[in-house]
This record gives sequence, structure tokens and C-alpha cells, in this order.
Amino acid sequence: MDIPIVIATIRGGHLSHPRWGDGHRKYLVPVLLLTTIGGFVTIFFLLWISPRLFPDDKLSNLLGFFGMQTGTISTGMALVKAVDPGFQSNTAENLVLGSTTAMTFGFPLLLLLNVPIVGYVQNEPIMYVYTFLGLLVYFMVLGWCVALQDTESKCMSGVGHPTLPYLYLKLLTETSDALSPHHTKT
Repeated sequence: MDIPIVIATIRGGHLSHPRWGDGHRKYLVPVLLLTTIGGFVTIFFLLWISPRLFPDDKLSNLLGFFGMQTGTISTGMALVKAVDPGFQSNTAENLVLGSTTAMTFGFPLLLLLNVPIVGYVQNEPIMYVYTFLGLLVYFMVLGWCVALQDTESKCMSGVGHPTLPYLYLKLLTETSDALSPHHTKT
């Protein structure tokens, strides 16, 4: 959703401006297509996962996480305020915990994914190998941490609610168990 805003800001003009020749208009359709498809994928994913992760306060959690996924946490909080003006639900807490979790896992990737750009600019292809190895180590450490986590324990945060990674892992475990050919309903 932010891509058209960034492009408009960088170009500093409107599509009808003379500087926008055919060279720039050729990107309009791909950008609109990507942002539209991305928006719908985000909506459908959140429509599917929100009721499973947050059975209470479905609408406020759905809107809050949609705002956060398509912009920033402040966008999510503004959408939550529209449907829950007194913040009676735990959605605001979920957004803060979710963004903290996302930043914890996303920040190393943010740093690491800049390495190939440096390699391209400085014409050093070895940087691509470093990026691959860094991603490999990152995902191995992440997988090791997930494997060590006792998903049967309560995994409680300081505020008394299960953490989002715990809820997500629990959902994935239940979904994979239900899809297993040997699963029997009890």
C-alpha cells in the first residue's frame, strides 16, 4: 500500500505532469497490480487467521492488524479506535506485543538484506554468498529456538496473556495435526 505513496514522493509530481513520460507510466500498471493483489492477500489472510488467534474481539483485532500490516502500528491503532473507542478490548495490547515480536524477528533481516545491495553497488558478488550464509544461520538459529520452546507450557508474558508467537505456534500445530492423514477426531 505504501509503494504508490513512495513512488509519488520520489517523483515529486502527478501522473499528468510533463515529466511523467511513457518511461514512468509503464510502471503504473505493475505497481497498481502488485498493491491491489497484496492488499487482497493481506485481507484474506487476516480474515482467516484473526478469528483463530483472537476468538474474542474479532473485528478490532482484524482491523488493528490490517492497519499494522499495511502501514504502521499507528494506522492499526487508529482503525482500532474507530471500532473500540474506549480500548475495552485487548487489541491494543496485541498490537504492541505483535509489533515487538515482529521487530525482534525482523530487525536482523532488515540489516542482512542490505548486504546484497552493497555487493551490487561495489561490484562484489561475494556479498551474495555472505547474505545466503547469514540467512541460513539466521533461520537455523530461529528453528533451533522454536524447537526448544515447550509449546505445551503456558509461555506467559508479563501481562498474563499468551504471547503471539506461542499462539501462532499453537495454531500451526493444531492445523497440521488436523490435516494429518492419521488424525482422528476425539
